[in-house]
Amino acid sequence: MSAGISEVSPSPRPVAVVRPLKNWARAASVSVGVVGTLALFSAVVQLKRAGEFSGLGQEDWDGQNVFADPLLWFAWGVPMMLLFAAAIPFIVWFHRARANVDVIAPGPRNLGKGMAIGGWFIPLASAVIPAVVAHDTWKGSVGPQPADAGTSRVRHVVIWGWALTFAAGWFLYGRMLLARSYAGEVESGEVTAAEYFDAAQRSCVLGAFSGICLTVAAVFAVTMVHRITTMQSDPR
Repeated sequence: MSAGISEVSPSPRPVAVVRPLKNWARAASVSVGVVGTLALFSAVVQLKRAGEFSGLGQEDWDGQNVFADPLLWFAWGVPMMLLFAAAIPFIVWFHRARANVDVIAPGPRNLGKGMAIGGWFIPLASAVIPAVVAHDTWKGSVGPQPADAGTSRVRHVVIWGWALTFAAGWFLYGRMLLARSYAGEVESGEVTAAEYFDAAQRSCVLGAFSGICLTVAAVFAVTMVHRITTMQSDPR
């Protein structure tokens, strides 16, 4: 080496660490729990309204739009608006938990940690990708040793239970919106009053089942958050 030139040592690589999850887990669990509670309330309201619409016909028509009911609007709108708000802490927790797996138990996974965020925004595939990422996260959180059969069964029940009921809740919510009829259609003669009330009843039944599915999905989601956070807080 020529005089006057000193050898520069390469900078050490940053050491990967397991990032804490508890605060984000708490925020995700509380917000998802609130959504699940309101979804259950929504289901109760809509089942009650569905019963009230049963058997109504032309003689019951007074020109009023039954879908203008403030309680129904609350039941339809508020849980979904809060669901989008709850998605923020949940997805932050989800991504951080998946990233921790690469430190706890390095190795090949089905999907990269980026899919813990990006997977939610791919049409149709978003019904499956988060579940695959969740499986990778749960399995990696156990540590390098293979999980026992009992743990694997719990993992499959919780994760697929969450993914399927969440997807079903969204599907039924969309069907509920499409099932509705409008007061103007009765006035114009496009549908009869009986058909209008039937559509209202069908819409409320679909909305109620959507609420039930989302409530069950919330229970599975909170369980998943708790189990993964506990495992990563005390990796074996």
